[in-house]
This record gives sequence, structure tokens and C-alpha cells, in this order.
Amino acid sequence: MHLDQILQRIVACMLTISSQVRVLYWPSTAPSGNVTNGQNGTAPATTTIDSFTLISPTVYVSYRTLYAQNSCGRVGPGYSDTIVPLSRSQDLSSLAYTQLVLSLEGPDDGGGLAWNYLTKSFNFGDLAEPTANSVYNQLPWCSSMLFNSEVLVSNARAGGIASATFNAANWTCEPHPPYAPLIALPTEIKQLNDEWASCTAWYGGKL
Repeated sequence: MHLDQILQRIVACMLTISSQVRVLYWPSTAPSGNVTNGQNGTAPATTTIDSFTLISPTVYVSYRTLYAQNSCGRVGPGYSDTIVPLSRSQDLSSLAYTQLVLSLEGPDDGGGLAWNYLTKSFNFGDLAEPTANSVYNQLPWCSSMLFNSEVLVSNARAGGIASATFNAANWTCEPHPPYAPLIALPTEIKQLNDEWASCTAWYGGKL
């Protein structure tokens, strides 16, 4: 590896996003993939949250904390209790895990396959309850559970337990916590500070 590549990794800027993220949107009368203000052509609706005025049909993302840093320290100022309007609701995305090549790291650092985030278009209809299993199973921690289940069965069969079987197609992630998709970093976040333009999102300790 060249020296410039080593230095680039050392000083890389990571934009850290708190776990407390909320999507603030204007639901239509029936859940669907598109957001409408439900005002039937009348004047936009408004509401106030934490002294911040929200105007329909704009979608907003609320962050408890936002800050960036590299190996030399903080990059630009940090932000607390920040509400960011999105230019287009269609730009809102969620994240799921996708498997990569063999590695010593997994989504929970338990070994196995390497993982990376897969960006998916956000469907507001997925927020309707009860949450469909096909939607819930795409949560990153569910993907981790699915992988771990496959590994356990594979190890059992390798250990001589021929009866060990697992059908991933019929697997369901037990929906204990409420459905809470992992929100991808909107482009508007980097616009809060010019120094963040080249930063990489860091979601709870993972890229």
C-alpha cells in the first residue's frame, strides 16, 4: 500500500450519526409509497416541534446528535437536536445489510462473511402496522440473525448432525422491537457544513 493511501485511511473523515433518528412526514389518509399532505389542494399544513416549524408536504429528518471527526479530531462544528428538511421525499433511503466476501468480521463482529450496507428506497407504506414479515426481515439486525442461524445449522451438519436443516425462505425475524428502519444519510446533511463534503457516514460504529 502506498504512503498516500495509508495517510488517507488515517485522516479519513467519519460523519457520526446518533441512534436517535426520526423521520417526520405528513401521512396521507391511507399508507402508500408516496407522501401527500392530505389537504386536498388547500393551504399547506404546519406544525411546530421543538420550536421548529414544519410545513407540508416536506419530509424532515430529526437527529439527536451529528458530528464529524478524523484521526486529528473534530471536523467542523457538531449539531444537537437538529431537524433537516429534505428537498424531495423520494431521496429518503433506508439501509439493509448485504453479504460480501469471506472475512473475520460480520455485522456483530462475530466472524463469518463481511458485510456492507445496501441502500434501499424508503417506502412510507412500510410504516403501516402490522409490519409485514418481508419488510421487517430487511432490518440490519434481522439480516444478522438470519446469517447466524445459517451458520449454526451449517456447523451442526459439519459436526455430523445430518438432521439439522434450515430454510431461509421460510425464516422470520421475531419482531420484538417496533419496526425502525435504519435511515441512510441524506445529501442535505453534508450541506450543513462545507467541511463535511468528503466525509463518510458512520452508523453506530459501522460504515
